Amino acid sequence: KNKQLLLDTNIFIDADSKPTVFTQFFNKLKNNGVTLITIDFVVIEFLKGAIHENIYIEKKEFVGQLVQEYLTVDKKIINNLHKLIKMYKQDGRAASITDLLLGAFLMEYKNDLFLMTKNTTDFPANIFRLVSILNLPLTKSIQTYGIYSFNT
Repeated sequence: KNKQLLLDTNIFIDADSKPTVFTQFFNKLKNNGVTLITIDFVVIEFLKGAIHENIYIEKKEFVGQLVQEYLTVDKKIINNLHKLIKMYKQDGRAASITDLLLGAFLMEYKNDLFLMTKNTTDFPANIFRLVSILNLPLTKSIQTYGIYSFNT
């Protein structure tokens, strides 16, 4: 309750392919006081590759229906980004700028912000804490997601 859940790109991809399951899940979260959040870089990753204008518009509207708030990159986040790059060390070479930004936001908002992602290898255990594992049953499979916070 009264927490914020930051959504990674893969969540939007999965939610777009299974809207009924995810809409129910997200509505339960919202009804329990969880605010769904993302950043522009995630939305850009989700929108890129739309084969025509109508798909692009549909995807953008889809994000707008799910997300209640956007976090913006400011000087504090950029400073955290530099700190994270140093913390990631060699592993940072493979990390995307979007994942590093998500980590920088987790660093900034520590105990109030959690990240939901399917790409658990992008958030190393020496930097981030796996708070919970979420299994969502789909029609023909079960998808597993990690819920992360910054390891304070």
